[in-house]
Amino acid sequence: MYSKTVMDHFRNSRNSGTIEDADGVREVGNPLCGDIMTMRRSATAPIAMLRFPRA
Repeated sequence: MYSKTVMDHFRNSRNSGTIEDADGVREVGNPLCGDIMTMRRSATAPIAMLRFPRA
């Protein structure tokens, strides 16, 4: 069973979204099972601006 903290982060994602003018885009995961995540980063913003789109 997952902790309340893990479930809260799953249900209420803190860093989901997109950065339209991203300086860096990285896709990671395993396409065979469908686990793929695309992350975007803006070099002009602090690392706190790392975002990923929710599926």
